[in-house]
Amino acid sequence: MSKLKKTPPAATKRRQRKSISRTALSYEEDVSRIDGFEHWKLPNLDFPSFRLGLVAKIMDRLSFRQLAGIGNLSFAEWRVLSRLAVAEDGLTVRQIAEFAWVDRAEVSRAAAALEARGLTARRDNPRDRRTPILFATPSGLALHDPVMRARRRFHAAVTADLDDSERRQLDALLVKLARRLLRMSAARSL
Repeated sequence: MSKLKKTPPAATKRRQRKSISRTALSYEEDVSRIDGFEHWKLPNLDFPSFRLGLVAKIMDRLSFRQLAGIGNLSFAEWRVLSRLAVAEDGLTVRQIAEFAWVDRAEVSRAAAALEARGLTARRDNPRDRRTPILFATPSGLALHDPVMRARRRFHAAVTADLDDSERRQLDALLVKLARRLLRMSAARSL
């Protein structure tokens, strides 16, 4: 009868740690091979929410370039124009700011720039004379359509490596994160 060698617990734990380290290392190596991923995982910043912010920054930079190239629009101007183009009765600066999750000053500056180019206009608000109603002009709507087509292509390209199930899962996860962030915002807690 042969005797089985019993592996000491410490050796087993070392092997498990080594296996985990190899997995982590291969992940790190995979990520580090991609240009621009040098800071994907940083000590003390190793959070998926941190990486979500990085992804958003990359998308913003690409969006800035696309919008400047198509309609000579800033990202803030696009936020305003895209919302006004689908609002039949127009919107106030406050409404746009709330819908876009940006401050009113940014919306006001963008709206003024769009109005100076004839892409938006304002009319009196019968409910509150201090807050005019903004709307897209025919020129604004004419610019909106090709930009919107390009934005659809951009967002399709961003998610091109995901299948339908993964896209739905990503969207569901983003909704969960957004709900949590809204609760945190309402409670003003961090």
